[in-house]
Amino acid sequence: MIEGRTPLGTGGNQVLWQWDDGTDASRYRLVRVNDGNLRAIMTVAGVDVVNLDLGPVANDADLKVVPSWRAGQFAASLNGEAAVVDTAYTGPLPVVSTLRCGSGATSGDEWFGTFACLGVFDRSYSPAELPEVWA
Repeated sequence: MIEGRTPLGTGGNQVLWQWDDGTDASRYRLVRVNDGNLRAIMTVAGVDVVNLDLGPVANDADLKVVPSWRAGQFAASLNGEAAVVDTAYTGPLPVVSTLRCGSGATSGDEWFGTFACLGVFDRSYSPAELPEVWA
């Protein structure tokens, strides 16, 4: 669970949260892209295998995101909306060890908004449960 506030302007790709292998080759991340949409992306061996478009987030706006994953299911809910789900990718999950708030492993994708709260649970949730996590 991640809670924060977007910056005053979009300013290119900005990584809100990333869990990786010490590089950008294998990772889970939440990134606000140039058009202002928030995306939940899973990368395995340098290839983005899941790329969920969670929708637009206005400049200078609060946001709450709840992502969840397990083999064959990657899902995320933005601001309590119905979860966006991908079940097409059934390959291996990234092996991750480093949790980053506000940036990726390489410079250039920093989050220029604020970061308020992070909660990590050791289980995955069904897509139907995700909107309720912040209730």
